[in-house]
Amino acid sequence: MIHKAKFSIMQSVVCCICVFIITACDNAPGPPKFEDSGAKSIKEDVRTQRTSLSARESESLLAKSDSESNRIQIDSVPRGAEVSYLPGGPDSKASSIPVGKTPLELDSNKYPSGTFVIMMNMDTYLQAINGIPGLKEWIEQFNSQNDFYGCGYGGSSELFQFDTSTTQQVIGANQKLVAVGPVYTLDEATSDRINALFVPQGVSVREFFPLMPTDGTYFIDKDSYGSSLVVDYGFNLSQASEAVQSLSRCGKYVTTVDEFKPTGRRSMVVLSAQRGSFLTSAYALR
Repeated sequence: MIHKAKFSIMQSVVCCICVFIITACDNAPGPPKFEDSGAKSIKEDVRTQRTSLSARESESLLAKSDSESNRIQIDSVPRGAEVSYLPGGPDSKASSIPVGKTPLELDSNKYPSGTFVIMMNMDTYLQAINGIPGLKEWIEQFNSQNDFYGCGYGGSSELFQFDTSTTQQVIGANQKLVAVGPVYTLDEATSDRINALFVPQGVSVREFFPLMPTDGTYFIDKDSYGSSLVVDYGFNLSQASEAVQSLSRCGKYVTTVDEFKPTGRRSMVVLSAQRGSFLTSAYALR
């Protein structure tokens, strides 16, 4: 049964954020080694390593023109989410501007705030995941809850584990959830991609592999990178295996690590392909 909740996971449990960057190169596939990574500072100092992202990107990375470097990509799993631009940023009351459906490639110069909401219509979502054996029970529970009680959560939702503190949703009659989605703001210095993972709480990312781009879309040395996730970050073997498979397909993975080694804290860890490198964000959980 899907239970009601008052706050989103990010609004209720996040207490600090640490962002680590692995810059691009050809021969160091694993996560960074941390030096003197105590809990005194929110942002940790790291020794960067470099790793290639995809064959296509690594070949053209140095040859990109200025116009190409200004391109941003917006995607979701499943695809087909509605994307809108928020010109005033995440806290603005200004009206959002629809820009299309995922996947999208946009000119960042036309979207100076860098803020977008990726909204998934639940009918579209249920149609996309229908037929995946591992999601049959979840679909039945969602439909039962939404039909009889509604899935509205007063402005936030714990239906999905979004890696952002801001979400939007559309609530219809009888508190039924019509659409929901996270709000992201790109960091110009480190980010050129947004990928919203609509993976329900408690459901394995593996169930969504059939809905992602093909394996190998992003190049990654799975053995070396996966081993580093276990040794350096504290991932268990199952998480490391899921991570490299998800990164290879859609360039993103989100999980909770009971003891994130760089900080010694229970954390939500986000691995994301950004600007020819992998960006690692760790959100310490209370």
